[in-house]
Amino acid sequence: TRQKENYMPEGVFFTDGPIKRKPRPGMTLVFFHCNQVSIKDITVKDTPVWAIRFSYCEDVLVDGITILNNLLIPNSDGIHLTVSRNVRIANCDIRAGDDAIIVTGFARDEDTPGFNSEEQDKYAHGNKTIYAENIQIINCHLQSRSSAIRIGYGQHPIRRIICNNIVIS
Repeated sequence: TRQKENYMPEGVFFTDGPIKRKPRPGMTLVFFHCNQVSIKDITVKDTPVWAIRFSYCEDVLVDGITILNNLLIPNSDGIHLTVSRNVRIANCDIRAGDDAIIVTGFARDEDTPGFNSEEQDKYAHGNKTIYAENIQIINCHLQSRSSAIRIGYGQHPIRRIICNNIVIS
């Protein structure tokens, strides 16, 4: 409402939301091309953008974590899974101004400053397939101003996702 005709103009990405966006640091915890990652029993609060990102990771366990983001901050995702596989997210409490949990199939040529796809292909670890797959989201409480669980967008396929015993506020 505040932006009127200037809301999300063509060619501009994530410029505004309920609270006017200011320059801010990047993602809080980022894992690229990792195997056997385990995050348990931590609390992450008031992240400026995505709280935890797993990109091209394999065999990930997230258990018993709490993410408490401001519900009015745009693009403050809880957990973002990009082309990752064999992921289990369990017993978590996630509150996010954007997606609480999101599974995407972004291509390797994502629009990231300094990104070099040739260098990205050299990684020895992580998900070597093009699939975001085998993802379990169980026993979680999710609160969001956008999507509690968002599945999709990007060029790569997403498959085999199980959500069980989820409370969405």
